[in-house]
Parts: sequence; C-alpha cells; structure tokens
Amino acid sequence: MIVVEIARIARIWAPSYTLLPERSEEERMNEAYDTYGVRPKG
Repeated sequence: MIVVEIARIARIWAPSYTLLPERSEEERMNEAYDTYGVRPKG
C-alpha cells in the first residue's frame, strides 16, 4: 500500500508566462495545441 499526504497545493506555471509575458492566453493555448498535435473537443 502507498499512502500519499498532500502538504501543499500550488499552481504550476509554464515557463512561457515568465519568458513571454506579452502573449495572450489564446496564443499560449494555440501554441500548446500545435506542439502536442491536439485540439480541444467541441
């Protein structure tokens, strides 16, 4: 059996948020979709 205890929760930010702060959320998402070859459902 493995027991996991959560000590803290924090958001993980992609490096692009610091390196390219001028990009919009939409630009970041589209780049990720292109990088990973996926698209959202809908």
